[in-house]
Amino acid sequence: MNTALAGMHLILVPAKGFTLPATISNSLTAIAKHTISARNGTLHASNVQPDHMHILLSIEGAQGLHELIDALVANLQQVVVASHASMSAFTWDAGIHVTLLPPWHIEIMASFVRDQDRYHTNRTLEEELDQVFRPNSVDLDHDEEHEEQSALCVN
Repeated sequence: MNTALAGMHLILVPAKGFTLPATISNSLTAIAKHTISARNGTLHASNVQPDHMHILLSIEGAQGLHELIDALVANLQQVVVASHASMSAFTWDAGIHVTLLPPWHIEIMASFVRDQDRYHTNRTLEEELDQVFRPNSVDLDHDEEHEEQSALCVN
């Protein structure tokens, strides 16, 4: 049976009071690539800005996407925490912006992710989210709440 290629674009935002040091950009990209490839996925592009990180990946099928995201977030957090004593309490914001992509949009989005340095010369993260990603994103926390509510209704 053939499984479809799933493209996924993530935006991770540091919790309030934290920024991502430019000095760990390569380490974050390396751990993202390792985590994704360990689950038979491909990292197509990543970009680290002080106030957020973009990750574009593809994986065969949708099985285990939640586990992949959890592992990716945890591994990236470990890199940030280990980077400097001042980052020992670092966490990511609870909301992860996720955009699912058909295979033919992966290279278009990869170009957008690679161009983030230029993009953010005149746009904030909030503007990017409002104009580009929020209209097409999936709120994983909302889905979990909905599932819990559904379970409560069934019981």
